[in-house]
Amino acid sequence: MAQLNVDRITKRFGGITAVDDVSLTVRDGEFITVLGPSGSGKSTLLSCIAGITNPDLGIVQFGDRVVFSHSTSISVPPEYRNVGFVFQSYALWPHMTVEQNVGYPLRSRRVSRPIVRERVSKMLEIVRLGGFQKRRPHTLSGGEQQRVALARALIMEPSVLLLDEPLSNLDRKLREEMQVELRRIQRTLGPTTIHVTHDQGEAMAISDRIAVMKAGRIVQFGTPEEVYRTPKNEFVAGFVGTSNLISGTVINEGNRSWITGHGGFRVPVVRVPPPSTETINTYIVRPEDIEILHTPVSSKHNPGTANDSELAYAVVTRRSFNGSFMIYEIDTGWAVLRAVTHSDRGFRLGDRVRFRLLAASPLQNE
Repeated sequence: MAQLNVDRITKRFGGITAVDDVSLTVRDGEFITVLGPSGSGKSTLLSCIAGITNPDLGIVQFGDRVVFSHSTSISVPPEYRNVGFVFQSYALWPHMTVEQNVGYPLRSRRVSRPIVRERVSKMLEIVRLGGFQKRRPHTLSGGEQQRVALARALIMEPSVLLLDEPLSNLDRKLREEMQVELRRIQRTLGPTTIHVTHDQGEAMAISDRIAVMKAGRIVQFGTPEEVYRTPKNEFVAGFVGTSNLISGTVINEGNRSWITGHGGFRVPVVRVPPPSTETINTYIVRPEDIEILHTPVSSKHNPGTANDSELAYAVVTRRSFNGSFMIYEIDTGWAVLRAVTHSDRGFRLGDRVRFRLLAASPLQNE
């Protein structure tokens, strides 16, 4: 396998810059996901790595081998880059059997028939499609078609595997099953893998690291936990999961901390890293990091800040049952916050509750 290096890649289409000065290093055997909304440039970046599209600037390197360099006019064709590519549509040939589809890359290189049959059989066992050799694509389920496309991409033992939203056409249950299968197969065979998706949950579930793209640029690159817990800016905070944004200043007194802000609000926070400055900052608070407690105070009181130093007050304005968890919206008087509990705590609309923040993280300015 090979480490993949992308150095200052830029790709323009007329007056639109689809990929804007992107640099990326993917370690040997690593599984990374490029995550972003439609139009962020993630699929164009994948095409530049594969050689389907030539960048206008930059370098693409697989291990010690430069496969594209604008400055030295190097552009290795896709078929000579040792790359496996799985398209969103799978692109299976309907007139061919499963065996013929998977074995096509070998046959096109004039590998002998006995070796083709042997390698196809082994690959189909790896993707759990043993015995499917004579089936045709129209007889397969979506998940089975996806695994045939994956087997075809891996049959030549590529050093780099590129996946362009391969699970987007599957229903939710099958998509979750295939996430597990995709990682199992990737760990078994070990190719350096770049996966493209707009699905945040999918990216969090299967990636070693995530590169978040916006408007042609990578705005954050880190582990799923880093991207979720410590987003660098407001875009990442809003795109990856649900978030509450609070503007204020952190005050530390002994072993206690509060976020204070405009209007005199003061809300306790259990864990908050120090901001880069002492000025007003924007903090992200995930819904599961808001702890809500019952209060004996009558719900007729107005929302506001409690006098005690441990908790603040709010009023429940929305509740929604979502199977394994409850979603609440609470009006603090200075903001409406969304909170999640993993059981029904019995809060009703109009109830006055106490709350505190279990964790908050400062955002960087965009």
